[in-house]
Amino acid sequence: MNFSTEQRRQQGLALVLNAQQRHAPNDDALIQNLVDAVASGEKGKIVESAKRFNSRLPELLSVGEIATRFDLCTRSIWRLVAKGELPHPILVGAARRWYAADITSYLQKQTAKRDAKFGKTPRSLAA
Repeated sequence: MNFSTEQRRQQGLALVLNAQQRHAPNDDALIQNLVDAVASGEKGKIVESAKRFNSRLPELLSVGEIATRFDLCTRSIWRLVAKGELPHPILVGAARRWYAADITSYLQKQTAKRDAKFGKTPRSLAA
């Protein structure tokens, strides 16, 4: 099914207005920029406004991204979850994702455990 430019514009405005109903109060300027961009129909302006708006969303990581950062296999990540060391992921559609903040918190806890056992190291003092 092909949509006309006007139909795509209307769909875009509907999506933006739906997001506007769920936004934080300090996002008004970002949402207004996005509404103006969609109304103008300029693709570059829409993409740039959407990027600014989406940058306010929390960063999510896949099991592969976490495994790469930890230099472990994905199975090891799932073992850490099963042992309760890493939090369980959230579901985004059918995909499992972790909040980057949760992973950062895990690393900080691991650093604190190490520091309690062995004392502070130069690396932990820099953090």
